Amino acid sequence: AGVTGPLDDRWQDRTPRLRTVAITCPYMHDGSLPSRESVVAYYAGNGSEDPLQDARISDMTITVDEQQALVAFLRTLTSNQVDALVSDARSVEIGERGAAGL
Repeated sequence: AGVTGPLDDRWQDRTPRLRTVAITCPYMHDGSLPSRESVVAYYAGNGSEDPLQDARISDMTITVDEQQALVAFLRTLTSNQVDALVSDARSVEIGERGAAGL
């Protein structure tokens, strides 16, 4: 609400993208869950007892096999070449200085 203005936006969080999710722990808006497995289990257990929790979370039904498949899928969203990608990205100057040769 502080950024967008409407009071209905209070307590809303921006959903991060899932690319490289395997290396971005801890998870949740407050970093309270340490692994992808714990996030999937949290939602499979219908979230928390918070009365302000979105009602759509409480009707999620997912088997243990489906939880494992979801965690495996999330693992595929991170390249096994992350170190090389980071190294390549840091080897090139960006911004006006790099473009102007300054």
